[in-house]
Amino acid sequence: MKSVITTHKNMDLDALGAVIAVKKLFPEAKVVLPDTKSREVVKVLSDYPDILEFTDDSKFKGETLDKLIVVDTNSLQRIPENVRKSVGKNTEIVFYDHHPGNVLEGKAFIKRAGAITSVLVMMMKGKKITPSPIEASIMLAGIYADTGSFSYSSTSPIDFVASAFLLVWSIGLPAPIEEPANPTE
Repeated sequence: MKSVITTHKNMDLDALGAVIAVKKLFPEAKVVLPDTKSREVVKVLSDYPDILEFTDDSKFKGETLDKLIVVDTNSLQRIPENVRKSVGKNTEIVFYDHHPGNVLEGKAFIKRAGAITSVLVMMMKGKKITPSPIEASIMLAGIYADTGSFSYSSTSPIDFVASAFLLVWSIGLPAPIEEPANPTE
């Protein structure tokens, strides 16, 4: 069975945290990331190249998929193009998202929360799946970013519970991810 995990174009930290979490839930699936990523995601993937085995969409030449798992969006129009082209009429599509909206195709697991990573972390916790310290820290950074450090009105109790769970396994509270200072300044 050919299964792929993906997320939306212009991938942010919550999307990265969600991909890491869903990969823990579906370890047999391959990960295909969009070519467009936020600078924070690029930095994390550069700093921790072994955190996630993935293929960029531009290098993905897939056959028709048996299963597609999409996180942090409920629209196929927002996912990478080559992944979308690999969806056939019999492809099982499953969305995990925290944004309300109508899902026109596939199954949808949509839970209101500040971050979809929080929802997926709670699924991991329920299945007694534990993350590595780096995985936990990256997932925590995703929750922290998408909730505005827990200050956005969309922040929900699930974000706090998931964060508490991750803090047990992480290397600490997330620090802002910044680009290195320019030494010529």
